[in-house]
Amino acid sequence: MKYKIIISAILSVLLCNISYSEDELFTWKDEQGGIHITDERPPDGAEILEIEPANIKDAEEMQRQRLIRQEQTRQDDLAQNRNAIEKQAAQARQKETEARRSADEFKKQAAAARQLRGSLKKKRTYRRRAARYEKQAEKMLVQAEAARKEAELLEKKLGIKPAAK
Repeated sequence: MKYKIIISAILSVLLCNISYSEDELFTWKDEQGGIHITDERPPDGAEILEIEPANIKDAEEMQRQRLIRQEQTRQDDLAQNRNAIEKQAAQARQKETEARRSADEFKKQAAAARQLRGSLKKKRTYRRRAARYEKQAEKMLVQAEAARKEAELLEKKLGIKPAAK
């Protein structure tokens, strides 16, 4: 007789717990950032987002809306990232153009310095100046090549065909 009372008391407590857990819906975020909607209490350490009465359709709609917002945010982030990369690629192409233009200018100055006439001492000075200009032209060409490679890498990341040389 005593056992029947104890067993019935335990069963009634269990049934009350089962019905109680069905009345609440828990929305929580795990440690990896995943969002869960369950009728069970979240584990310790989980961030509880919302606790609502059990209305599965409302909860599903809320989850669907949340997923739509997350996808929109992700799409916006991708668009911003793409725009930033496009801007970097354009800047790299601009650097390449400017470096090539400077290199051409230094080459012209070197050629002009080699054409100057004068005494032997002056000719040596002109040749040294021409060599410095040629060295600067080479540096600018190296910078232009580095900028070209940077632009190509950025364009490849975006899926854009690199511009013809």
